[in-house]
Order: sequence, then structure tokens, then C-alpha cells
Amino acid sequence: MITGIRLLHERNRSALLHDSQTLETMFTLRRTLPVARRVSQTLALLTVSATVASAQASLSGALMVDNSFRAYISTSATQNGVQIAQGNNWGTTYSFADVALASGQDYWLHVTGVDVGVIASFMGSFTLSGNGFAFSNGLQSLTTNTEDWLASSQGFGIGEATPMSWGQNGTSPWGMRPNLPTDADFIWSADRCTYCTRYFSTSIASTVVVPEPGAVALMAAGLLMLGALVYRRRSSMLRKG
Repeated sequence: MITGIRLLHERNRSALLHDSQTLETMFTLRRTLPVARRVSQTLALLTVSATVASAQASLSGALMVDNSFRAYISTSATQNGVQIAQGNNWGTTYSFADVALASGQDYWLHVTGVDVGVIASFMGSFTLSGNGFAFSNGLQSLTTNTEDWLASSQGFGIGEATPMSWGQNGTSPWGMRPNLPTDADFIWSADRCTYCTRYFSTSIASTVVVPEPGAVALMAAGLLMLGALVYRRRSSMLRKG
């Protein structure tokens, strides 16, 4: 009979220990789940903030080409992309605005210039609004010059070379072009061709790193595990104390 009582006591003790461990696990989860939710919410907010900041960015500009042009925004260095402006009167400064740029995407601004006379040139000024992008000069504004543009006689991204400059805004025979800054250059291909088509390009780089969904989930899981370990160690130290 005494042996039976001892067995019953051991069973009850084992059941109580199991129940105690179960309750401790549940309590730990209750304490760590709110932390996990806060971590996930914070990471999600950071991701959304970065995406919104970049999504609100846009491109605007003003340009002229002697004699005509088509301007494009492209995600490829070799493809036209989407046309954003055109003009066929060298005496007019054409403008465009609010061309949306998508988060995390690199772009190229392409301009096809066509000359039908004895001299040719392309002049422009371009601006990025919002955050998350920069021109090839590292800034959010860019004018035509011989440092940040490339010119080609074959097509975008093909056989590109440094363009030449006829001089800054105000140079004859074009004179002072309206709605363009004084430090913008009249540029063209180095061969100074006439009755020809030339292709001009500059890059627009994304400067915002948007976390991948998988990376966000992995980070949240890691922080949750770290929080649980810290809590369990703290609980163990309190029990020993």
C-alpha cells in the first residue's frame, strides 16, 4: 500500500511539473508575443517608409535641341523606354514635369537629337524631387555638360563617348535660351556632325535600399528568439535568487 501511495505521489509530482513547465511556456509566449508584434510593426513601418519616400520621387526638366528631339525615361541603358517629351523647334525650350520614379529602380534619361542644318546642339536642365534618387553627379540636379553625359552615333548604350561643348548658355549662334541656367552647356557628339541623329544618355541611380520581405521576416524571427532567450534567462536568475 505504501508503494502504491509513493507511485501516486510521483505521478502527481510529474503532472504538476509538466503543468508548471506548460504554464511557464505560455507565460513566456505571452510576454514575448507583444515584443514580436512591435518588432514586426517597426520593420514593416521602416519598409513602407522607404518605399513611400522613393515612390514619391519624380523627374522634371527643360531642354532644347537644334533641330528636334525625343526624350525618354528608361530602366535600360540600351532601350528607349517611355517617351516623356518631344520638340521640333530649336528656338523653343520644352519642359516636362512629375515623371514618377519607382522605388529601388535605376533609370536612364535618354535624348535623341536630330540635326537638319549646319550646326547642332543639345542643352538641358533636369531636377529630381523627393528622396531616393541621384543623377550621375551624385546630386538631384543636373545640366548638360561633358562630364555626366555620354553621346553615341549608333544608339543608346552603344559606342558611347564623351560629348563636346560649344559653350554655356548664351553662346552664339543660339544665344541665351530661356528657362535654362547659365551654366548649362550646348553639347553635341565630338564629331560635330550635321544632318545627323545622335543619342545622349545619363543615369539616375536609386539610393534607397528597401529590405526584401524575406529579410524582414528573418530579422523579426531572430529578434523574437533573442527576446525569448533574454526573458528565460532573466526568469531563471529570479528563481535561483
